[in-house]
Amino acid sequence: MRRQSTVSAWASRRFRSGWTGILVGLALLPVWTRAQDIHFSQYYMPNLWLNPAMTGFTPHPFRLVLGYRNQWQAITPYPYRTFYASLDVPVLRSYTEPNIFGLGVMMIDDRAGHSQLGTTEILVSAAYHFALGDGGSFIGVGLQGGWGQRSFETERLTFGDQFTIFGYDPNQPTAEVFPATSSSFLDVAAGFWSIFAVSQSLSLYLGGSAYHLNQPTFRFMNEHVPIYMRFLGYLGGVVDLNTQNSLVLTVVGMRQYEYQEYDVGLGWILWFPGDWMSGYLGRSDKSIMFGLWYRIGDAIFPAIRFDSRYFSAGITYDITLSSLRKANTFRGGIEIFLAFYGVKLPKREEYKRIYCPKFGT
Repeated sequence: MRRQSTVSAWASRRFRSGWTGILVGLALLPVWTRAQDIHFSQYYMPNLWLNPAMTGFTPHPFRLVLGYRNQWQAITPYPYRTFYASLDVPVLRSYTEPNIFGLGVMMIDDRAGHSQLGTTEILVSAAYHFALGDGGSFIGVGLQGGWGQRSFETERLTFGDQFTIFGYDPNQPTAEVFPATSSSFLDVAAGFWSIFAVSQSLSLYLGGSAYHLNQPTFRFMNEHVPIYMRFLGYLGGVVDLNTQNSLVLTVVGMRQYEYQEYDVGLGWILWFPGDWMSGYLGRSDKSIMFGLWYRIGDAIFPAIRFDSRYFSAGITYDITLSSLRKANTFRGGIEIFLAFYGVKLPKREEYKRIYCPKFGT
């Protein structure tokens, strides 16, 4: 492996190139980048990764989200592994009612390949959500900033001068020298989002975010490698068919330089029967969702998610449809998320007033 291949690996991260007219509206912003960010199939679960403007938008005292993704296990003994954790809380609610002010912190760690090519970031965020009347509609804006690090390990790497006429010799010395195997940087992001409660049975939402606004750089060898901006946009809606069934449609697009990802999907939500704490439409806050999403030109991923008053759990599995399926026999990767909520029992009329669906927000 040559030194340049470590940099190249950063430029072949998670998104796949492609274009489709159905999501043109999500890709109108210009973007330039060489290195790609981490992606998730359950983009609706890691709220602070999706959009810092969603910080603190929850009816609970806090929201703790944990996630794990394992990708390319079928084709390498050192797959891409990603860990995610975030905590966000609404604060000063009694002073800002009906508006919401939120604070949060997010940690993400990603390791890939023989070199354990890694990205680690710890970011804090703040957001303010403006209530549009008292019908459950909001517009939110948010900022995020913090520390990041790119790194790699050399122990398992092989170099050209370690090959002899008899093949690879791990005891053969190499002339390759790495003055540094990690580099830190500061990172800044911003976003907006909105949810419109069109009626008691229909909610629409949309949002957009921009990451690496300060275009940070990390040092590799004697070069400063830029991390250019990533833009993300999404829209969707939830429609209640009756007291026990809802449909959710989401569309998401991301771009960094020539690297792009576009996802579209449909989910069916089955609500459990109501109890004394039932929300609007006379049902409980327990539900299970079955969905199917398509990452255009790359994969499909079926999803299952369970929601309750106390926690949420979701799982997806990427089924590769691109040419890489010949190597991994359709086995892309698994992703698991858990979310835990602090529970405050509101008055029944308050509980019925805000009916923002957890899925999609």
